[in-house]
Amino acid sequence: MRVTFWATLLGAPLLLIVALALGEDIIPAGPSGWAACIAMGVMHVFGQGGVAWALGKLPASVTAVTILIQPVVAGLLGWWIFGETLTPVQALGGVLVLGAIVLAQRSQKAKPVLATDAPNGLK
Repeated sequence: MRVTFWATLLGAPLLLIVALALGEDIIPAGPSGWAACIAMGVMHVFGQGGVAWALGKLPASVTAVTILIQPVVAGLLGWWIFGETLTPVQALGGVLVLGAIVLAQRSQKAKPVLATDAPNGLK
């Protein structure tokens, strides 16, 4: 929580300066813009909350790989909802990320304990 707080406290003003320097609109123009901001905020809270929860329950190695699914899902939603095109390189990258997630999940399955691995020589 502390790292997220400081990252937000330092990052938000810097991003505001960059947005103003680029001439971006800061305030949404209408109700649909406000609705989009609220929806993004809600999804961000659930997403970061899910990551924080997962880090407490799963090994960091699995969580770190699994979080890479976010850009894959964003690309697929952009294609499906907004009609954006996915290049072959982007599609290949998505397939590679999904494959890495599957491999990471499989590597975390419980391995059988051998009799020689038992504590204190118990069999």
